[in-house]
Amino acid sequence: LGLSFIEKRVLATLLRAPKNLDFACLLLKKSTPLWSSQEQDFLIPKMGLKRPILPLAKEFWQHKVGKIDETRGQLKVALYPGCLVDKVFPEVGFNMLKVLRYLGVGIFYPGVSLCCGLPLLTCGNVDGFKKVVLENLKYYQQVSFDYLLTPCASCTYTLSSLWKIYAPDLSLEDREVLTEISSKTLDIGVFLHQHLDKKDFKKDREENLYTYHDPCHLRKSLKVYVEPRSILKSLTNFVEMEASEECCGFAGSFNLKYYELSQKIGLKKVQNILNTKAKAVATSCPACMYQLKLLLKDKPVEVVHLVDVVAQNIG
Repeated sequence: LGLSFIEKRVLATLLRAPKNLDFACLLLKKSTPLWSSQEQDFLIPKMGLKRPILPLAKEFWQHKVGKIDETRGQLKVALYPGCLVDKVFPEVGFNMLKVLRYLGVGIFYPGVSLCCGLPLLTCGNVDGFKKVVLENLKYYQQVSFDYLLTPCASCTYTLSSLWKIYAPDLSLEDREVLTEISSKTLDIGVFLHQHLDKKDFKKDREENLYTYHDPCHLRKSLKVYVEPRSILKSLTNFVEMEASEECCGFAGSFNLKYYELSQKIGLKKVQNILNTKAKAVATSCPACMYQLKLLLKDKPVEVVHLVDVVAQNIG
């Protein structure tokens, strides 16, 4: 992405420890009135940037729920919400808890939300990426669990695949922990597809016309696309959009560095969504949700996470 040395250092500092990113987000919330004429305008005069952003949550998900260590049933899952669910879309995190408790599985969450490290890796900071990986291992080796579930396609791909590739020179003990966590990492939609008994769910098909946007890391990297559609077809009146597998244009820091191109790509996706006449578009990645919510803010289409659809249909 051609990030400058200063930009790389700032990114590494923010992501290497949960408290750093939390502090920066808190500062952002407090200072918004100083540099923005509107709540959802992001204006930095010196950089000449003006673009809409979604407001941060009034209270981050991690602070609301704290540490969770619940034992029930035969399965225990660890939750990995990701940065955007924690700080922008906490309702997705609450709906994860609702659905998993409904299924009767044990839940572990360490009480802090960490970055998976992908933003560092994509700008070439492999050393910073390894430090973030080690920070994650420290929190997720506290208890034994059967699966590590995440609602973020990028986190799922990073934990299950990239951790093993780009952090091979850890100590033997850390490599064993990393390998175990990576092997247990699963997209929450795949887990729900495997464990939901859909006959217990409400099916208001006539009113609920939904379409689905495939996150790039879920479909292209992990080859997951059947499972979310199976869930939506069971719970809603589902309609497929044209080019559902094409990128929404957000792509993390790509949106920051190449904003106009990001919007151009996103508007193609928006038109495909509108062409379906769906009342809502579901996806499995909060980054995609972020992009689509901004682009569809003046349109009669709701943007939701797959787990939100499941949660609202629990009987």
